[in-house]
Amino acid sequence: MAIRFEGSSEIECGFEHVKHVLENLGERFVGVVGLMPGMSSVDLVEEGTDFVVIRTNEGLMRQTNLSRHIEESRLCVEYNEECQPGSKVTTWAHFVSEFVATVVGSCTVS
Repeated sequence: MAIRFEGSSEIECGFEHVKHVLENLGERFVGVVGLMPGMSSVDLVEEGTDFVVIRTNEGLMRQTNLSRHIEESRLCVEYNEECQPGSKVTTWAHFVSEFVATVVGSCTVS
């Protein structure tokens, strides 16, 4: 079964700032996951060139096959995610985040 979610939003920061934040994907994932409801602890366990492993109060999260494609006004981050929020459940997902510079001072995320 495949379920697809799509959406976009505008963030108010420069495109160079987005590029800088995405240089360290381990920090980015810890920061984003830490904002999710119910997360009381989020720690970076391991990080490599194409993977990140995070331990949360709900279990392990693995982002694998990480890739970044950078162009002049577009940046794309793509990865697979495996979550194990306990011993009986495992979820898998594939994410593509595309950042596009729209005007000076803002960026659209889809």
